[in-house]
Amino acid sequence: MERRGVEFYPGFIINMIKGIIIGFTCFLIFLSHVVIGHKINIKRHFHFMSGVFFLGILVYAILFIAVPADQIQRFISALLPLSLLAFANGAFIYIFLCVLYLYLLQITDRSAAVRIAVEIEKSPEKQLTMEQIKRLYDIDDKIYNGLEDMAALGRLKKDGKYYMLTPKGRMHIRIFKPIRDYLRLTRN
Repeated sequence: MERRGVEFYPGFIINMIKGIIIGFTCFLIFLSHVVIGHKINIKRHFHFMSGVFFLGILVYAILFIAVPADQIQRFISALLPLSLLAFANGAFIYIFLCVLYLYLLQITDRSAAVRIAVEIEKSPEKQLTMEQIKRLYDIDDKIYNGLEDMAALGRLKKDGKYYMLTPKGRMHIRIFKPIRDYLRLTRN
């Protein structure tokens, strides 16, 4: 449907698009932790990121309520045909859900914190000492499994008792080391 040469978008689509535009804007606000983390040495980086995330939710709610739909209508009518917008929205949802699934799977499968929390919860008293945790969660197995995974992915090769980076492993380091250095992520 067209109105005076401008493609018309139904109200629910406008609000959906408004949410995506404001959500993207809030994501950019969330990414401010990168600049702040580079400028200021933050000791608990994840805790700081969580605070910025919740601030972003507050900003999102305020903007969603405050920004009129007709401003969004004019903005998207000038930039995007409806079919491209529908494609981009569907692709965004698909990619978001896949990344979320992979992230949650990674946390569930690889996180030492999750594993230790599960061991504490499984214990009869719902509490464990450091010695009990060490017996239940063998760090040597964790390291060995990590090295084996990296070897299976072609990032490491083993020569006798030594592990060495492969060209693929060096490429991996060239991508992630500068990010770690920029964010001042220390060994943990």
